[in-house]
Amino acid sequence: MKNSSSCSESRSIEEKILHDANLLDALGAVGIARSFTKGGDENQTLSTTLRILKKNMRRKLLTPEARRLAYKRRLFMEKFIKNLKKNSMAISSFYII
Repeated sequence: MKNSSSCSESRSIEEKILHDANLLDALGAVGIARSFTKGGDENQTLSTTLRILKKNMRRKLLTPEARRLAYKRRLFMEKFIKNLKKNSMAISSFYII
């Protein structure tokens, strides 16, 4: 299989589907849960885990069906990240003396 930087037109349909399936697993509620589980296991900071989530959200899907499926998952992730940041700032300001 070619690396992710290769041109999507040079990939077979099977490679495109596999690429998209892997990326779809990294999106939505399951993607968030997986990122935090892996991040906790690797002692990542919250900001590092959020950076990885955002990177996954920007990755390019290669098939129309995957783009359709990813749309709601990305919206969910955007809302989650926004709420997490908002809640984290509220908690931080509460503990500042």
